[in-house]
Amino acid sequence: MNSQTNKKPAGKLTNSFTHTGSSEAAIIMYGESRFGKKIEEHRQRVRSKDMGSDTFNLSQKAIRRGNLLEHPLAQYCLEELKQSCRAGDPFVEEVMGNEEDVTELPTDKADVHKTLPVAASCDQKIFVKNHVDIECPITKKWIRMSGLIINEIKTDGYESGEPHRDYYCQLQHQMLCTGAQFGCITKLGPKLELEIYPYERDEEFIDELTEKVVEFWDRVERDDPYIELPETNYYVADLDQLETKDHVQSLVDQYNSLTVKKSDTEKEIEMTKKALIEVLKLCETDTGTIGGFIISNKRVEKKAKPGKWTEPTPGSHHYRFNIKPIGKIQ
Repeated sequence: MNSQTNKKPAGKLTNSFTHTGSSEAAIIMYGESRFGKKIEEHRQRVRSKDMGSDTFNLSQKAIRRGNLLEHPLAQYCLEELKQSCRAGDPFVEEVMGNEEDVTELPTDKADVHKTLPVAASCDQKIFVKNHVDIECPITKKWIRMSGLIINEIKTDGYESGEPHRDYYCQLQHQMLCTGAQFGCITKLGPKLELEIYPYERDEEFIDELTEKVVEFWDRVERDDPYIELPETNYYVADLDQLETKDHVQSLVDQYNSLTVKKSDTEKEIEMTKKALIEVLKLCETDTGTIGGFIISNKRVEKKAKPGKWTEPTPGSHHYRFNIKPIGKIQ
């Protein structure tokens, strides 16, 4: 298929007044986008059907740069994946296939979810018939990908480093809309080398995003504003200062090691998790850092939902436990 045929048309393919698009997902997920746009402002604009002319505070120069560079970068990435197929597999001594195993799919229409009010306009969709292995530039971890791969292309700078959390959210939103299990964030590094950051579908993240999107549209419909809560007394505890820091660090290392093997170690994972939660409670906080990791056990409120896109549910709350490298998702 001709790559020019697959080029995404200029302009917005999704309707912000009926569906949450990928560029808006981070506002709903985090309450504020990297451009400073807050969720209540976004709710008001959606309800009034007036998004304004500066929805994402992008300059005309940035928009023009994106329009000009997005397609060449997409083709650059496609060629890199084809080269990977020709080069073979880093895990085993065998040839993976040939470049015909990697094809580009059309992106001229929005991907609208069948039941949820979300829709995506993907920069690039790639189908890998066999599989391709991509090494993350930061973690040096190889991820094996096959089937549909969503590629989110960024042209806003040439700094190396883990992509901003808004971009991660954007990519996971697109995987939600398309059903894809794999995705990449692609950008140019400081020496104009291509940097491809591979990701797997994050079901826990997608579940949380889905909850917040459904709540957002319920609030739009009922004209129920978001109330900006005052800051709590919680703080981020520096667990490296604890006398028991070696023990806490060993718990973190143990938890990370167990979650890799997950299938046979659910009971051990739960015990280690409870021990770390107790450490946070003793420090009277829900978040702490140690040895390059951030540990959190956040209370998540779930409002009662009347049920339009999903079954009606009563209000409730739960705690979300997480361990991530500091700076992984900023």
